Amino acid sequence: SVMRKSMFDYGSLSAANGADLGLIDAMFPVDPLLSLLHANKEVAAGDKEKVEDGKDLIKAKKAKLEEIFGLNKSFDKFVATEQVSLVKYHEMMKKKAKLEERRKYFTKLAESSTATSLILSTIGLAPREAKLLPSKVEKVAVVTVDGSIGSSLSYEIIESLRKIRTDDDVKCLVLRVNSPGGSVTSSEAILEELKILEKPIICSMSNYAASGGYYISTSCEKMFANPTTITGSIGVFGIKLDASKWAKDYGIRTDYYPHGSHAASLNPLVPLTPRTKGNITRLIAGHYDYFKNIVANGRSMSVDEVEQVAQGRVWTGEQAKEVGLVDRLGGLDRAVSYAKSTH
Repeated sequence: SVMRKSMFDYGSLSAANGADLGLIDAMFPVDPLLSLLHANKEVAAGDKEKVEDGKDLIKAKKAKLEEIFGLNKSFDKFVATEQVSLVKYHEMMKKKAKLEERRKYFTKLAESSTATSLILSTIGLAPREAKLLPSKVEKVAVVTVDGSIGSSLSYEIIESLRKIRTDDDVKCLVLRVNSPGGSVTSSEAILEELKILEKPIICSMSNYAASGGYYISTSCEKMFANPTTITGSIGVFGIKLDASKWAKDYGIRTDYYPHGSHAASLNPLVPLTPRTKGNITRLIAGHYDYFKNIVANGRSMSVDEVEQVAQGRVWTGEQAKEVGLVDRLGGLDRAVSYAKSTH
């Protein structure tokens, strides 16, 4: 038809022509803008009446103060309630710019100090963008190492230590140790994380802090222990299970393809030969020497002095203080008090 050809050629049509073609369903007999403006005015008037009825006197008081200081205008969510000319629109934009400058001034004023922010907020003049300055609270963090030190526990402790390291409010760490020790690898992982903490560390020993439990405590600047705490046990041991005779008696055998003479040393079906025993002994001795050096560095002792109190022996907290393995006697409360007073 002519109309369809016109739409194809020119693209845009009048509303009347669009209705004839079925492109729109109906046409308003009058301009809908006036009806929309009227509806917006009714909504605005309804909101005003709710406030004036006394349902929210605080908001009404705040709104009055904002009106006095020119902070009651909001252009972010503009709702049309009247028709304006281009000149009047330009004036509104200039007024908006001035209002934004005023808001920035109040925001800067509120953020200059907590007291100023509180005063402005009390009288209802704190800009919505302004945030109360958080009071700086210095904290003492407490991390508890409870139980045998294995991979699961070490992961939890390391995760906590990394959060503390990035928390500027934490000024000191109290390491609460209640552990008989555990895995060499897991203990070493915790110790290395403590070394890079870059915050003062105070140790508080609970019922026991022995072997690996004492190992991770050596990074602390002060060690507190109860008189009955079991600590020390500076030593390393290893186990080689030899079930070769049992397997032979029951006709059990295994096939393996080792890449070295000691590759299958820890296989329980491989017998403990003198050569394998010597290799395991050297491995344990190396870990023991490393343990003693860690203690010597942490406690400012010589390796020979550490050897005198090491050799796997355990000490009570009171005895450990006498031989220099701990600094003071006391529980968690004393360790935290020391951390607060010192740092």
